Amino acid sequence: GISMGLSSAAPQIMLLILVIGLHKLVAAFAVGISFESAEFSRSRYLTLMIFFSLMAPLGIILGGIVASQTEVGHTLQAEAVVDALAAGTFIYIATIDNMPKAFCCTKDRWLNFMALCLGFGFMAMLLFAE
Repeated sequence: GISMGLSSAAPQIMLLILVIGLHKLVAAFAVGISFESAEFSRSRYLTLMIFFSLMAPLGIILGGIVASQTEVGHTLQAEAVVDALAAGTFIYIATIDNMPKAFCCTKDRWLNFMALCLGFGFMAMLLFAE
């Protein structure tokens, strides 16, 4: 019945929660460091961190509303468009913003490259760990 379907989906849901949680942890760390280096006031720092923290739950709520208001065939199309936009954003940030910073210095270039490969490998491992 219903509980069997839910129990078979539970490992996938837990993996999704783990991946999102790890991503938010790393992203929050990076955003916090960026805000700290920008030398924001404490109140501005806290306001921006709260805003950052609310984005994932608001995105989930908005996605749920859109999915519930859209026909099944259109939901898949909307999901594909949003996935493409998200992938494009990640590629843009990685290539334009992060990569030049990581590889600008010759001193740590190999260490940065190895960390990059380790990160890609770890995320790929999570993707295939079903």
